[in-house]
Amino acid sequence: MKSAILLFGRQRIEHFPDAWIQCGRFFGAEKIDIFDHTDIDVPLPKALDEVMLFLKKHAFRGADLSEVRRKDVWSIPLGILREVLVNALVHSDYSQRGAPIRVVFLDDRIEVESMGILLPGLTVEEMKQGTSRIRNPVLARVFKELNLIEQWGTGVRRIFAEARELGLPEPKIEEIGMRLRFTVYLAEPHRIQNQPGLESGAESGAESGVESGVESDMAIQILSYLKDTVLSKSEIAKELGKTKPTRYLNDLMARLLQEGYVQYTIPDKPNSRLQKYRLTPKGRGVVKRRLGRERVSSFVTHKAPRYRPIMSRIPDDQLAVDPDISDKELDVMLHKQLAEIEAQLLVDGHDVMKPRDNETYPDYQARLHAYLKPARRCSCA
Repeated sequence: MKSAILLFGRQRIEHFPDAWIQCGRFFGAEKIDIFDHTDIDVPLPKALDEVMLFLKKHAFRGADLSEVRRKDVWSIPLGILREVLVNALVHSDYSQRGAPIRVVFLDDRIEVESMGILLPGLTVEEMKQGTSRIRNPVLARVFKELNLIEQWGTGVRRIFAEARELGLPEPKIEEIGMRLRFTVYLAEPHRIQNQPGLESGAESGAESGVESGVESDMAIQILSYLKDTVLSKSEIAKELGKTKPTRYLNDLMARLLQEGYVQYTIPDKPNSRLQKYRLTPKGRGVVKRRLGRERVSSFVTHKAPRYRPIMSRIPDDQLAVDPDISDKELDVMLHKQLAEIEAQLLVDGHDVMKPRDNETYPDYQARLHAYLKPARRCSCA
C-alpha cells in the first residue's frame, strides 16, 4: 500500500512529506550561490524524466554527424546519471523525515543525495561489484516492469564501467549522516559565464542568468510576466505555481530590483502592502532580446530548417534580433551567416589537409578532430 502511494498516489506528500526531489544548479564548485532550481513533486517514475530534463537544461547538446543519422551528444553522462537517479528513487528510505532527494549540479560534478544509508552488511565495495540489497522491493519491481531497471544488481556496476569507458574520474559513493551521496564527475567544467552580483561588460550577474539560454529559469519567467503589466510578489508567486512567495523568490526579486531589471511601483514605501513591480528599460531590453532569439528559433524550426546546423555557431548577440523582423530580412541575415561559416570551414579545411613536416599520425588525428569538433557540436534544436 505504501509503495502504491509513492508510485501513483495523488496525496503522496501527506503520507511521505519528503517524497519529492529538489534540484539545483549552483555557481562554481561549491553549494553557496544558486543559479536555478526546481522542486519536483510527481509520481516517482515520472520524476525520473523530470530530473533528466532539468539536468539537460543546464548541459550542452551537440551532434555526432559521423553516422548516416544524426546522433545527439550531451556534455554530461546521461546514461550514468539516469542509473544514479534510478538507484536513489528505488532505494531511498522514504520513512525518514528531514530532507528530500537532492540533485546538485555544480561546475565540475553532479551530486545525488538520497535518504537512508546502506543496509546492514552491505559495503560500498560490494555495491561496486554488483551486490544489491533491495530496500523497497515493490518499487524495484514496478521500475523493472516499466523497463527503468534492466537487471537487478547491475546498475551500480554499469555506472562505474561506463565512467571508465568515457574516461571520467571514478564516481564516488559515500555515507553522510543518514544519507547516501553519489557523485558523478564531469569530463569538462560547466561554468556559468558570470558570477552573481558581478559586472561583465554591460551585463551583470542577474542578466547572465537571464541571458544564459536556460529557458525556464525563474528570472526569465518573472521578467516575461512583467512585460505587459505590474504584479505584486504574491501575484508573481501564483504565476510561478506557488501558493506564496518562497525564500528563493524573495532573494531573486531583491537581486533583480538591486541590479535594475525591475522597480517598485511605490518606490517611497518599499514595504507597502500595495507594492508591485514593473519592468525597467533595462529589464524590457532583456525581454526584447529574449523574444528576438525566440523569433529566430521559431523561423528556423518551422520555415528554414536548412539553417539548423549553424545555429550553435552564430554569436549569441547576433541572434537577439528585433522580434518584429520580417521573414525575408531574417532569411537574408541567416544566409549571410551561413556563407561566412562555410567560407571559414573551407579555409580551415584546406589548412587541415596540408601536410606538416615531421607530423605523426596521432598528431594529424588530433588536428583533424579539432577541425571536426565544431561540426559535431552544431546544435540542431
